[in-house]
Amino acid sequence: MSEQHDPLEVLSFVTNVLIAAGVREDIAKVTGQGLWEASMRGTDSHGIRLLPHYVKGVQGGRINPDPKMVFSTTAEACGVLDADHGFGHAAGIEAMDSAIELAAKPALVSRRYVTPLTAVPCPISLLEPQRKI
Repeated sequence: MSEQHDPLEVLSFVTNVLIAAGVREDIAKVTGQGLWEASMRGTDSHGIRLLPHYVKGVQGGRINPDPKMVFSTTAEACGVLDADHGFGHAAGIEAMDSAIELAAKPALVSRRYVTPLTAVPCPISLLEPQRKI
């Protein structure tokens, strides 16, 4: 029989592990939430099981724990986000925010220099934390 844990405690644990590894707090929160939500949806291949892999990526220098993301407009309604080798979760949200700013006209935004985007956090899941993992 497997042990069950309070979902919000698991979310806090994942985020705190990333912070302890040196990941900037805002990046750790978004990335932790993305991993947590993937596991909560049952998509464990993109969820919490990746936490050790991400910690090793930070420790080994492959993932930048404190990226300086820069959005550049490349055409009238296009842009690219240089994510400075940061986590895909945070870069995805930053790219979407930049695209929204361009939304007054048609826009296209891409990302570069970023780890794979495995699961983008969606705050709506915080409304239903009853599921146990």
